[in-house]
Amino acid sequence: MACTFVAGFFQSVPGHAFVEVKRHKMQCNAAFPCPAELQDRVNFWIDIYSRWDSQDSVLHDPLVPHRVYAVFKGKACGRKGNTPFIKDQKKRISAELHTLAKQLDRNAPINSDYRRHLLTLFPDRSSDVIRRAADDIRCQSGNRSGFKAALQRFGTYGPIVRKVLKDSGLPSDIQYLPFVESSYNPKAYSRVGAAGMWQIMPATGRGLGLELNATVDERLDPEVASWGAARYLKESRETLTKAARSKDRGVTHSELSPFVITSYNYGVNGMRRAIKEIGPDYMKVLNQYRSKKFQVAVKNFYAGFLAARFVAQNQKKIFWRDYAGSAVALSHADSGSTRFHQPYPGGFRPDRGPAQNVESGAYAFCVARLANDSGWLPVAPTLENRRLVESRGQASHDAARGQARRIRGVHGAGWRYRVRDRRGI
Repeated sequence: MACTFVAGFFQSVPGHAFVEVKRHKMQCNAAFPCPAELQDRVNFWIDIYSRWDSQDSVLHDPLVPHRVYAVFKGKACGRKGNTPFIKDQKKRISAELHTLAKQLDRNAPINSDYRRHLLTLFPDRSSDVIRRAADDIRCQSGNRSGFKAALQRFGTYGPIVRKVLKDSGLPSDIQYLPFVESSYNPKAYSRVGAAGMWQIMPATGRGLGLELNATVDERLDPEVASWGAARYLKESRETLTKAARSKDRGVTHSELSPFVITSYNYGVNGMRRAIKEIGPDYMKVLNQYRSKKFQVAVKNFYAGFLAARFVAQNQKKIFWRDYAGSAVALSHADSGSTRFHQPYPGGFRPDRGPAQNVESGAYAFCVARLANDSGWLPVAPTLENRRLVESRGQASHDAARGQARRIRGVHGAGWRYRVRDRRGI
């Protein structure tokens, strides 16, 4: 049970200062192994995705992520108004760590409950390590609510991704990568220009054959982007296999998987350089490789992927309260069903009809339902049934209606369609 400090430390907001990352039993396979040395790091990200909410801040060691110093409810990192509080708490924790290091150097008794707790986070009891940690405290927001929302989108787009992976000859577990990249949001944009569910950069997208211009951005198309991501991952494995076997001819397909997944964040060339310098041992690369861009996000990418896989595969157990309160599951991925009655991206509401607006440069997403079914379904934006809407207003609306008729011809007369353009018609 977490305890709360009341004697001068964390007084302004209730903070849980005796927090321990939970231990989770991983489900690993040959396609994507779980190195034992990575377990604690994965545990941390599982807790971020499933235990702490997006309004919570977790203060921890970026080099040893599971070394958590404190958690504050309702004080998310980077939110307006929270920065002064977070900075103050970092200073307080840093002071406690520096005091602990001095007491260890002097062989003095540890005369604080909190410092005794901090000491348990440093099993080697090295004062030098503690001082380094004191000057490098990171704030990470939780993501429980965000992951639940991602699971709803996974219900919609997961079947598309799984089909692309199957047709590409790639392991099905790659379907969990968009949880890390975009929380399965096909409209996501990053500050550096990456876009879509797979967070593809413009230059990378063009190199993968995606169309990007003033009116169309295929990175936002869930299926087209999935094909692009699949091509990237296949080419990454080919390139990194050659690099790894030039260092160790006995390296296995399984041993290379962490490098392939990490290359999706760090780049194939960056990962190839790391293998050339350190060798095809993922944990050695993680601990020994030094590069300006090989920082926290990269080092946690594969662990975050394994954590997302764990949470998605165990969603009923983890989010059981949400299941208990609703007759509909968060995601039907385990059954392979493509019929969902959860909220959809774009503000879709079954009681209001489709609200996936049709705008200039956007793909026309039609919504269909079986005549004898009460639930509206988004028609998957596949290559076969999508149409680029080139203009706004009535032209967009007419184009979407035409698209609905074409899909009707593909799926049969048992389907009915409704569309609405950006004006709400």
